[in-house]
Amino acid sequence: VDSHLDLPIVDVDINLLMARELKPFKAAVDADVALIMTSHVSFPKIDETGLPATLSKKILRDILRGVLGFNGLIISDALEMKAISGRFDVGEIVFHGLNAGLNIFLRCDDFDAVLELKDAIIKCVKSGRVDSSILYDSYIKIEAVRGRIKSALTLHPPAKFSPTLFRRNRAASRDISINTITLINGEAFKPIKDLNSIVILIPKSLERFLSRFDYDVVGMIVGEFGSYVENIVLYFYDESSPIEDIVESSRSVDGVIFFTYNAIFNKFQMDLYRIVRDMVSVIVVAGLPYDVELIEDSKPIFLTYGLNPLSLSALVDVLCGFEKARGKVPVKFKQHFSG
Repeated sequence: VDSHLDLPIVDVDINLLMARELKPFKAAVDADVALIMTSHVSFPKIDETGLPATLSKKILRDILRGVLGFNGLIISDALEMKAISGRFDVGEIVFHGLNAGLNIFLRCDDFDAVLELKDAIIKCVKSGRVDSSILYDSYIKIEAVRGRIKSALTLHPPAKFSPTLFRRNRAASRDISINTITLINGEAFKPIKDLNSIVILIPKSLERFLSRFDYDVVGMIVGEFGSYVENIVLYFYDESSPIEDIVESSRSVDGVIFFTYNAIFNKFQMDLYRIVRDMVSVIVVAGLPYDVELIEDSKPIFLTYGLNPLSLSALVDVLCGFEKARGKVPVKFKQHFSG
């Protein structure tokens, strides 16, 4: 089970855990690592409550702090993952996490959810369920790590920009992107360089994510596809989108490229896909690969495992037929797919 989807259960005792899973953690602690991230995995033979390690006092305080001797920062993995968000409300997450010894609660997908976590922490302390000394201890640890980072940057300042090194790194990154893109289903499709007009449908959640990195999202997408296709209609879609306009535009072009982005957490993406399915030429899964399991037809599906300027450029070259998708699927799907 992937913790993005549900809570994995590892049925091993402390002796096996120490001899196997915790070996690299012990080495990291011995090397004075500053920060360790928790996993959303349950170890019932170690913590009989069944709480995932992220929320387990037995694992974080007793084992990581006590047995391994770690004194640095403990940060959670992303709390929107279903192993946590699908089983605990925000109040439970904060209560168990603070008492377990979490110093940083990581939420990646929604700023409002970050504010909700903050409010839950304040409520937990004011109600007396969590002692304020726990927050002070986290503050001290966070400041200590900040100090280490500042010292490291003083001793080892960032390297000066090198045009030669930049070109080499960019070329290597693009090569990695080409080798990562994965084709699911082998149904033939017309290369987009042979099309005069296309509609590109991209979730607004993906646009928001990319905007955090100061990308010119519209320019990035239209620039790449516009190098080969003369007429492009771009929609960033969500529940408020004009469905009739999207359908009408999709009917009047030579091809439709439909992007999903973590659709397993957003039902509307597949609702829209079912509406425009007959017009879709190619599907691009730009987030978690498990979106593939929601697509029940034989259209070509490309996995990019994220999106940035280089991976988008590589994707366009693949869709044009200049490059082949060389990636291998790193996970198992419930249903069989060819390609």
